[in-house]
Amino acid sequence: MGSSTRDRGAWANVPRGQPLTD
Repeated sequence: MGSSTRDRGAWANVPRGQPLTD
């Protein structure tokens, strides 16, 4: 979806670089 700043909060529990789909 994205990998900038707003992702940090939503994917804080997930390692960066992981293509997730919320």
